[in-house]
Amino acid sequence: MEEKTAKKKQRKLIPIIGLFISAGILTFAALNYCEKEDSKQTDPDNDSSFESESFDSSPEKSVVQKDSSNQASIILISKKEIDEHDTYVDYKTGITIGNVNTYIENAVINITFPNGEVLKDKNAIPGKSWTYESNGEEYTLKLLKIAYVNGYIEIGIFKMN
Repeated sequence: MEEKTAKKKQRKLIPIIGLFISAGILTFAALNYCEKEDSKQTDPDNDSSFESESFDSSPEKSVVQKDSSNQASIILISKKEIDEHDTYVDYKTGITIGNVNTYIENAVINITFPNGEVLKDKNAIPGKSWTYESNGEEYTLKLLKIAYVNGYIEIGIFKMN
């Protein structure tokens, strides 16, 4: 009798478990699609206000971009993906970036500037930038991408000329 009751309960649970699995798969697919659409809209490589002379995603090579509005050159010093709960130190400029959490629309990041100033930004979104000086040179840290599903952010460090 107990065995018969256990089998009935098991038969009732199987469709419910299937629904949860299906909902999880659909949620994952929707978030992945939204992330891809967001990255198309916020990708600085597709920004029409910049004319790129060359592009290489390797952080070791510099990319010179000219802003068509005032002809100032911008040099990509470093481009890095930072996993959630991880830190990146850019030894060239002395800035430290920590990825505390990634969410669908924003990220929580900690930034330690070369002068020792610490900033915790609880609402960092792609396109947001912070300007700082190091060794007499002006740099801009820019949040390029939030990959919520994969749990990382992508940042770029640019030298302003």
